[in-house]
Amino acid sequence: MWSPVSSRRKVIRIAATWILGLSLFSWPAARLLQAASQQQPPTTPPPQPTETKKPKRAPQAKTQIEYDAYQAIDAEKDPSKKMALVDKFAVDFPDSELRVPAFALALESAQQISNYEKTIDYARKIVQLQPDHVLSLLILASWLPERTTENDPQRDAKLKEAADAAGQLIKLVPTLDKPDNATADQWATQ
Repeated sequence: MWSPVSSRRKVIRIAATWILGLSLFSWPAARLLQAASQQQPPTTPPPQPTETKKPKRAPQAKTQIEYDAYQAIDAEKDPSKKMALVDKFAVDFPDSELRVPAFALALESAQQISNYEKTIDYARKIVQLQPDHVLSLLILASWLPERTTENDPQRDAKLKEAADAAGQLIKLVPTLDKPDNATADQWATQ
């Protein structure tokens, strides 16, 4: 039976699937994760092909204690412990440049243990700090409509959030860098 809500959900799923397909078939998954976690918000229009892009500065710790805390997160193998370390890091270093990379590690850990709620929570935290974080937007655009039930009291808000994330992803597609393994012609046809 057709309804405006189910139609909207279908459009969001199609958009998220298209973006996911573009991302996963153009890059190896590990390259996508790395690129998404290091992407910075665009501050100027995309450069013309004759211009050279300035390399992005990697986030840095401000103190040795902050650096050591981040290194402990990165070294932790247990996903649950890693998420706990990230949560502590966010409290201990609320202004850290390393919050997005730390949340990205926690997001990956939450996915590893199939913790849907924590995955969405970390994706939201990342998008608040970096609105063009591709992986987090992709998770919000695809997981929210997929996991939202008809009886969910927050259904409309979740579907709107998913639609907003999908819209942001669609806007980002033209600004994404060409992957190393794609020719210029292949990238142009994407």
